[in-house]
Amino acid sequence: MLPATRPSLATLASVRDTLHRAQPRLAAQVRADRIMATFAEDLKEADWYTPQWAEEVFKQIELNFESACERWRNLCKAALAQQKTQNAIIMDMARSADERRQAERLRREAESQYKLLTETQNVLQSDFYSYRYFASEGFLPGYNFPRLPLSAYIPGRRAQQR
Repeated sequence: MLPATRPSLATLASVRDTLHRAQPRLAAQVRADRIMATFAEDLKEADWYTPQWAEEVFKQIELNFESACERWRNLCKAALAQQKTQNAIIMDMARSADERRQAERLRREAESQYKLLTETQNVLQSDFYSYRYFASEGFLPGYNFPRLPLSAYIPGRRAQQR
């Protein structure tokens, strides 16, 4: 069952504070500059690169993190909205038994989707793994994460018994 009240999907204050701290950001930028210096000649040929590129990326880290979280938030909101809509159908006694059964199935799917997105137990084996998610959103590099098959939520169909 999904939460009775709409959960806050806002970034935790502790995460925002960490992203806002200047010292780790500066240390990361210095490290990035050192790495990029090893292939500086190649960067000169890249049309997207400017000497201020890394500095701009680090200035935008908070905004980029929030932007990367937006798809996850939208998926959570959609699951919550579907659960609420289907629950209203289930509780409507004017609906047919078939409509209520269909709504029960759709509500279970919404609850399953929400659980996949918010599960905090055994995250490494979960279908939703935050490091992989942030890599797919372009916030983290994806080259250092294990390759796993592409997964999507596809609700199963039950064969009708005759």
